[in-house]
Amino acid sequence: MSQMPDIDRLLEVDGKNVRAMQKVFAGYQGLPELLNEAVVLHQTCSRALEQALRHESHHQPYDLPLDSPITAGVEAKLFRSFLFARLGNLYAAAVADLLRMRLTAPLGYVRLLCESIALLKLMAEDASILQQWVNIQSDQDGKTFFQKYQKQVRHVLSAYNLAEAYNQASGSAVHCRFIGVARGYQSIRQTDGLRSIDRHMMLVQEFDPKKPYYFMQSVFIVLNVQASIFTHLHDLLPEIHDPLLLETRIPQYLDRVTAMTEGARTYFAQYYPNTAKQGH
Repeated sequence: MSQMPDIDRLLEVDGKNVRAMQKVFAGYQGLPELLNEAVVLHQTCSRALEQALRHESHHQPYDLPLDSPITAGVEAKLFRSFLFARLGNLYAAAVADLLRMRLTAPLGYVRLLCESIALLKLMAEDASILQQWVNIQSDQDGKTFFQKYQKQVRHVLSAYNLAEAYNQASGSAVHCRFIGVARGYQSIRQTDGLRSIDRHMMLVQEFDPKKPYYFMQSVFIVLNVQASIFTHLHDLLPEIHDPLLLETRIPQYLDRVTAMTEGARTYFAQYYPNTAKQGH
């Protein structure tokens, strides 16, 4: 007998929800392929970065002391590669949760994605920032680091057109605000003879089939944040020089994301003109 019957029921429902959301996503021609292609591209970028770092390390002397600036530089690039690899995991987890009809967790991942992108940019320009980040040992260290570089992080996010996504994700998934409660709220009126009973429920599932736009808007936020990573890949990881990746595969992917996003915005404008004008 299971020791977690209620959790098991939730997992069983998740499976049904995934199948239902796959049909919803398939209604946007090309969207499932774009969501998956971002994972493939991210894995390709990680392999290209790994090859670049391996090639660089092979051309370094073998007897360098541990405190050598060259050794420190190689180590810094390795740490940045770890952070970049985590971006791919966060994105994949966000898409998986969207398929489970959840919004709060994916938007939380978006917040982490945006902050990580900004930090990668700053670390690529100043290795001392990376070292401070690696040396965070306590909550107070983390707060100090956050306060020290928050202005620069926000500057990068603005330059990359990610400030709005960062703020929306923070407000919806990081801070406790009513919008987060409203997404899972559902009321049902049941009639028993001459008596009507209102039932108020909080669901784990945050997809409302009567208002799919509000959920799908977040799907496109996740997609476009990941696209921004590829758009600014040279800023984040200047070590990657793969011409096929940089000059062909990524530009083609970004063109498709742009076309898909514009098409979705135009489609939903006829039903939700005020909301659609806000963009993604």
